[in-house]
Amino acid sequence: MANKEANTKYIVDEEIEFLGAPVGHNFEEPENQVEGYESINVELLSSSNYRDWVKASMYASLVTWDTTPQIPVTKLGNELFEKQEQMLMSMLEQRPISVALEGAVFTFKLTGIPRSMTHQIVRHRQMSFGQQSYRVSSCYSDPVRIPVTLLEKKNEDGNQELIEDYISAVMHSRKVYKELIEAGIPMEQARNIMPMGTCTKIAVTMRLRDMVDYFKGRTSDIAQDEHTYMVCLMAKEMKDKQPEFFNFLKVKCKGLEETMKRYNVE
Repeated sequence: MANKEANTKYIVDEEIEFLGAPVGHNFEEPENQVEGYESINVELLSSSNYRDWVKASMYASLVTWDTTPQIPVTKLGNELFEKQEQMLMSMLEQRPISVALEGAVFTFKLTGIPRSMTHQIVRHRQMSFGQQSYRVSSCYSDPVRIPVTLLEKKNEDGNQELIEDYISAVMHSRKVYKELIEAGIPMEQARNIMPMGTCTKIAVTMRLRDMVDYFKGRTSDIAQDEHTYMVCLMAKEMKDKQPEFFNFLKVKCKGLEETMKRYNVE
């Protein structure tokens, strides 16, 4: 017996507070019932300024000796930027200076990501997350990830029938989900019928240190193929929008560019 259910008034009040009007239930049919990797979209929403990071990290890394007259640390801030950058990179090559690696912050918008994979993403607990909540918002219109290996082998015996069965199962889950909600079952309970591969949206904020660890871990040989592909898309965003930070990532994440080429992300 359920002793407590979602407070629908609270949900509506929150929608009005943040969005200006009630949202209600979205039961629009998705454009595609199932999708492969093509549904993944990555956007770098915000990032630290590279030049500011270099200057701040230089001082923060050397502030211990700011009273030493032989080496006037404060005056290093007046040196040419290229010299400051060279000094900082030399220090970071020798040791992972926390105050430097934790001084640059980045936020990514990730959409078209299956719920099964966001469970992997949030295991990186040093990062921060804001994710679409299926407790208070409908996932009816979100496509479901179809196994890409099944698509690649669709011409083999029996696989076309498997694809049709897969799509049929997704459609049935979607149908029952809608019927449950229309029957008054709280969305937080009705969501249990939806597949783990239902695609979702998540915002991820990470420091430079976190990004290095994340990129290393999720491009390793044991990482899930789809996760590695998404990290390649994130790396491309860094390459396009923050090339100086990308150059740093290339040094710290050995083989990153080669992995991007292997996934045709350049």
